[in-house]
Amino acid sequence: PILLYVLVALYYRVKINLHTKEQVGVGLVLGSLNGGAWNEYFAHGFLSNFVQDVFMGPSGTLPVQYLAVPAVVGAMVVGSFERRISRWIGKLKKE
Repeated sequence: PILLYVLVALYYRVKINLHTKEQVGVGLVLGSLNGGAWNEYFAHGFLSNFVQDVFMGPSGTLPVQYLAVPAVVGAMVVGSFERRISRWIGKLKKE
């Protein structure tokens, strides 16, 4: 399911002209490398034990409330960034 979501999201971003195919390709490669590195770091590094001991309960799952802050900050950053780019592109088109 996550791969389908990624493909649809990438297609959508190119279709509505938020990004070019090249930008999406670079983002896909860099995002995959970053995700792979973090997965390796968490799976085999000391950080996995720290997170499990400090944040996860006996069930071994991260409580939903711990995801609220990163989700809100992420939404604010992405929305703000896209609005700025949209205004900048609008100014370029007027010139």
